[in-house]
Amino acid sequence: MRLKLLLVFAILTLILALTLHNAETIDTCELEPINYEQEIEIIEEVKLKSEPILQSEKLIMKATAYDLSIQSCGKPYGHPARGITTSGRNLNNTTRHEMVVSSNDFPLGTKLKITFPEEYEHFNGIYTVEDTGNMKPGVLDIFVGDFGEEVSLKAIKFGKRTVEVEVISDE
Repeated sequence: MRLKLLLVFAILTLILALTLHNAETIDTCELEPINYEQEIEIIEEVKLKSEPILQSEKLIMKATAYDLSIQSCGKPYGHPARGITTSGRNLNNTTRHEMVVSSNDFPLGTKLKITFPEEYEHFNGIYTVEDTGNMKPGVLDIFVGDFGEEVSLKAIKFGKRTVEVEVISDE
């Protein structure tokens, strides 16, 4: 019993010593003053970036690919929302020729002319934004088809590509 008390006392002493050491370290840290003007400039820059994109303006964006696999969409066969886009379109049993894109940068219904690198130029065309997702700004997710519950090799091989995007219409 006495050994247990000594062990507890030693542990508490060690914790107290570490706490005091960390407190001294914190006291000696120098904090940089906040430059509020710089913060306001950053906020204004973000506002500018979120303004609507004009038609015929060409943008360089990143593109990834998705299918209806569990890995891409998280919903198995039989799930009532499997293959249903944010706009309500049903992509079950469809191919990439549906020309659907998922984006958080454009409103649903926007038509985009997307030009791919030479290796993927067969993907070139007019796409409609019909879905949203967890992409970062500046990234489009290109629908490549419904291949079942396993992720397709087309989506994996596609990876991340740089594409040229032109807004055709924003419905």
